This record gives sequence, C-alpha cells and structure tokens, in this order.
Amino acid sequence: MLIFIVPLFSIISFHLIVNDKKVPTEFNVTLKQAATDLYNVDTIRTNFNPDTSEFTIEFQNHIREWSEIKCFINEYETEIEISECIVSFLIRVKEYVVNDSVGYRFKFNKKIKYEFKNHFMELYFDVSRSKLITSRFEDISIEFDCFNQICEFDNNWKLVELFSESNELVYPCQNIGPIPSNTSDTCELSKNVVTIS
Repeated sequence: MLIFIVPLFSIISFHLIVNDKKVPTEFNVTLKQAATDLYNVDTIRTNFNPDTSEFTIEFQNHIREWSEIKCFINEYETEIEISECIVSFLIRVKEYVVNDSVGYRFKFNKKIKYEFKNHFMELYFDVSRSKLITSRFEDISIEFDCFNQICEFDNNWKLVELFSESNELVYPCQNIGPIPSNTSDTCELSKNVVTIS
C-alpha cells in the first residue's frame, strides 16, 4: 500500500503544565503533497487529545483504503518529543487492518526553525520488506514561536529506508542532517505557539 501526504492544515490546541501552571500551546500543521504522487488521499482527519497527548492523522481515499498514524507528543522546556507511534492501514484487497508500532523517537529543539524539503522514505514493517509505507514530503516546516536558529534540510528525493523495530532517536540537525545556522532571535515575541507547516 502506498501512502502519500496531501495538503493538510490543522490547529491543535492544548495546555502544557509547567511548574503547576497551564501554558497554552498550539500546533499548526500543514504538509505539502509531492508533485510525483501516484496515490491520492481524498480525506484527512486530525485529532489531538490533550488528556493523553495523543496526536492522530487519518488518511482516506475514494476506494475506501485508509491509513492512520497515532503518536504521543511530550513537550519539555527546550524540546518536543514525538514517540510511541502506531501505524494502521486497511488493505482493501484482503479487507483487513494492519497495526504496527514504530520504535523511532523524534525530537525537535524549540529554539530551531526546521525546513524539510524533498524527502522520500520507505518504512518497512517486516524483515522480508513486503509490508511497507512509502511517503514523499515535498515541504514540511516546523516553526516554534521563539527560535534563534534555522535548520534547512533538503534531501533531494534520496531514498531513506526506515525499519519499524528500530528505537533510534531522530533529532534533526543534532544527530542527523545539516548543522543549523543562526538567525535573528524571535524569543522576545514568544507566545508559546508551535507551527508545523
């Protein structure tokens, strides 16, 4: 089954508790579809449960195939971590749902604006490589309201193979990708807003 991400916009609001005080936080999510996609998604639903910190994105097409990604988001003083992801998808030909966990953990530094371009990934769920998800991301931007560095990561459509059983930490511009460059400090205007676009 091929899954490609199409334009998606969602605002997820929740309150983070820091030192016994509620701090409002928002995620604005926008992903841009790659021009070469062969599989189109007609419907995208997103949901964030503030009680459990669970974020869900569901993709569905006109022939009743669908997939869903559920992850937990933890916010810390200087970082955001996305982990414990479960990927589910319906294989229409066989009419059954596959649920697999993904061991990868993703961290983002709140002082860095991330710009990802032209990423092509295959996520394998078994050793034989017969069960996989293929994703193409043309443009993803993750912007925190208070940042002083920019990480521009263009992968030039180079294939990246991922394996669901891996528990590797993916920390862009820290343990993978380019070194971030300094930019004007936006921290004085901070409003505790996170933008992912």
